[in-house]
Amino acid sequence: MTAELVFQTNNAYDQYWLDWGNQQAGKPTKEFEEGICTAAAMNWAKKVLKTGPINTFEGIGLDAHTLNAQMAKLRRYDAAPKEQCEMVGLELFVDYSAISNNASGDVVDSVDKVTKFAEKYGDKRAIIFWTNTHTMAYWRSSKNKQFFDIEVGLYRANTTKEITAKMKEIIGTYGPVTGGIVVVLPV
Repeated sequence: MTAELVFQTNNAYDQYWLDWGNQQAGKPTKEFEEGICTAAAMNWAKKVLKTGPINTFEGIGLDAHTLNAQMAKLRRYDAAPKEQCEMVGLELFVDYSAISNNASGDVVDSVDKVTKFAEKYGDKRAIIFWTNTHTMAYWRSSKNKQFFDIEVGLYRANTTKEITAKMKEIIGTYGPVTGGIVVVLPV
């Protein structure tokens, strides 16, 4: 068996803001960033930690418009994952610095690290991880393994080997995993 696509998604969202630091002729420039990946990954992780597996994008509990607004705030804290977690209602359990020391830049090696951390921490924790440009999430239960990427959707598999193969296929298009965190629900 291979990893199964549970639901499909896309990431066609932008956040705009005025950049007052780059004024030309007294007017700020309009800047934008793309995507809602961090907000989507964190909220998906929060939901599966609370309720277990979900089968639809709507199961996350927030629509794309709300995730887009939340992402505009979260983006300001890209260098502060603890604060991002608190904003979403998660708690930072472990700063996943072992992944950011992936000097080889090897996608296979970094995906293997993500799944090994998940095996160690079990179903009460999820892993949020990122490349230089994109954020995703991973969660495992005793029954299945799940990989969520807002660019493509949610994949579920029975074994670590099956989900790892799908993760390597997808993440290979983004580049190596450069960092990550293990998150839990606050007590």
